[in-house]
Amino acid sequence: MASKIDENTDSDSSTETEPPFLEKHGQKIVKSLEKKGRLYDHQLEALESVINWFSTPATANQTAIVSMPTGSGKTGVICCLPYYFGKYVSSKKLQGIDLNKPILVIAPGKVILKQLIDNFVPRDDICNSFLLKRGLFNEKKKIQRYHYRAHIINTADDIAPFTLCLYHICLVNSQKGHTKSRENIYTWSELDEDSFSVVIVDEAHHLPSKTWKDIINRFEAHAKVVFFTATPFRSDKKKITEDIDSTGFAYHMSRKDAVEKEIIRDTNPIDLDQIVGSRYVPSESLQKAKELLPKIKMRLEEKNRDQPLPGGTKHMAILCASSIADAKQICEEWSHNYSPLTASVIHSEMSEPKQKSVICDLKAGKLTLIIIVHMLLEGFDHPPISVAAIATNIHSPVKFAQFIGRAQRVYRLDGEQEPSGIKADIISDGFFKQGRNYEKFETEELIPLEEETD
Repeated sequence: MASKIDENTDSDSSTETEPPFLEKHGQKIVKSLEKKGRLYDHQLEALESVINWFSTPATANQTAIVSMPTGSGKTGVICCLPYYFGKYVSSKKLQGIDLNKPILVIAPGKVILKQLIDNFVPRDDICNSFLLKRGLFNEKKKIQRYHYRAHIINTADDIAPFTLCLYHICLVNSQKGHTKSRENIYTWSELDEDSFSVVIVDEAHHLPSKTWKDIINRFEAHAKVVFFTATPFRSDKKKITEDIDSTGFAYHMSRKDAVEKEIIRDTNPIDLDQIVGSRYVPSESLQKAKELLPKIKMRLEEKNRDQPLPGGTKHMAILCASSIADAKQICEEWSHNYSPLTASVIHSEMSEPKQKSVICDLKAGKLTLIIIVHMLLEGFDHPPISVAAIATNIHSPVKFAQFIGRAQRVYRLDGEQEPSGIKADIISDGFFKQGRNYEKFETEELIPLEEETD
């Protein structure tokens, strides 16, 4: 492992003329990040591409779009980007960015926001943040000195100017500032248009929503804007670039390239074919869903036998159900027929403590199958999941691509990578009509797509 940050080359002293935190430490942190093993080559390429985008006159004032397949390390790039801005603002390669103002990082929902918080905010009880996991800091005093201070926006008090100026990074769920329906809930219009130096948007295919447009419109005249997405198409069937003044991507890694470089797993479709002339009838979905369970069990057994993961970790499966009632019955069917293999349900109507408990059980290896309804379709990262089963009619190619991405992440443990050739098994039935979605995914067809009929 490369050496840690050398604290002797910096001091804790500060003056009124001292540069902003990210400028002061950016060059040092970037140099350490670029040492062998801390970031993958494609992550370094993505970071440099964003800097080149904003340092090129033709694109300096346009939105930079970074497209990286699910599982290829997009979150790590987001976490490192603030220091890259600091380095290149300090060197004068980047102009017009005032890093005395914080960088805003926007997530589309609670699960993805929680994942970003875990990667941005160091905790005393665990080496959780991305920079800590990459070995940049080995002492608490170095974390305090070099790790940026991150702030989570939840209430109106959190956006007061005297509060924002204390932090280098602000993290927010885009839905938080949507309405002002009760006391102490804010709207984006309460923030000055020049409150942030940079706005980073994760899962940018959500752009068509009014909430997201309100945020971007509020700050884009004064801040650089960076969109990150694993699916460079949108839920309204348009290219992600159509709403913005952009000539293309700052960085785009294709799924094919990521598979060839073993950055993510390739996919293995099982029974996705369409049934000609058939209709999807929701009332029949439960029986069809139960018929997927023996296929899931068989693939998990084969993988654990023939393609074991590092450290004896077992392969796991995720199943997307059409309703909470179906999910519960599927779970009961699994528990009845395949004990001691365990399953659990997680859905959007569960309390947050219960959701957290289920996810903790999954990450602790206590579950073989997790059954989801209306959540964890995107942004959830647990690489031992290598089987994704679809027991509902997913209409959107974007949601389809996001869901099967849950099984495409490569598992690494203590520097050891899983064996070559492990694929993400996509199990469904022609009844659920996912063949068309898979064809678009496989060919990496970008929107606009023709209109779909439900």
